[in-house]
Amino acid sequence: MRSAVAEPASGPGRVRWARPVDRHWRSERYEGRLPDDFESRVWSIGGGDRRHSKQGRSTERVRLVGPAGVVSVYLKRHARLGLTARAAARLDPGGAHTPGEAERRHLEHARALGIRVPDVVAAGACFGPNWEARSYLAVAELTGMTALHEAIPLLRARLDEGSFARFKGAMTAALAEVAARLHGRRCFHQDLYLCHFFVDVEEAAAGRVEPTLIDWHRMVERRLTPLYKQAKDLAQLLYSTYEVEALDDVDRSRLTAEYTRALGGGGHAALVWLAGWKASRYLRHNRRSQPRA
Repeated sequence: MRSAVAEPASGPGRVRWARPVDRHWRSERYEGRLPDDFESRVWSIGGGDRRHSKQGRSTERVRLVGPAGVVSVYLKRHARLGLTARAAARLDPGGAHTPGEAERRHLEHARALGIRVPDVVAAGACFGPNWEARSYLAVAELTGMTALHEAIPLLRARLDEGSFARFKGAMTAALAEVAARLHGRRCFHQDLYLCHFFVDVEEAAAGRVEPTLIDWHRMVERRLTPLYKQAKDLAQLLYSTYEVEALDDVDRSRLTAEYTRALGGGGHAALVWLAGWKASRYLRHNRRSQPRA
């Protein structure tokens, strides 16, 4: 990962209250596929699709053209940060206080744990003038892959009963392994739904399920009292299975069994019960909030 920093000449030990400080990172792997002026245009890039915008942050799929090729990325931009984040980022520009930098580091950490994640193409942050701060993150599109909650119905319609059962067995084992690997290091995704796992449908049809997990901006580490976060992650995963008709209670039981096996040791009954209880609460709340026909 190549980095570049643009700072005023006042010296690294002085807090820059009035003048802006920009920090940018580019992946060496994608260096030639980014425009030369990417950093100066990152806040005005548009013309993409799959755009979502909420409370000062936006996500958009855009096609970037560089001197050596093209790359399709999901560009996340955070234009309005809370006061705490702005203050921390301004006082410590090198820290992971902005959402873009935090998620970049989360992705690197997850990859180091052996979890498949999207490639980081570029990231950066701009501080100032004064208390202003904003950040961005560009991750490579998972070309040829499909979100798991959409892939499961496709495979159900395509495969015979025995092949689909084998796929579900491989899927539950793979999901359980990802969750257990993350939780074993006291890391918690906090957005662990099926829609954030992507698979290659052709490979999945052959029984090879190697999911890639996206959206790491909420990840946290909890060295003390991690049970609640652990149960919440597992509950989110269980809850999201209720939204897919091709999955049933047998699949959910298999998922929790594979998860506890992957964690190793015993004494996980309370965790599984708490996760199941929370998942059922999520389900009841969702059904109550849906408009009646």
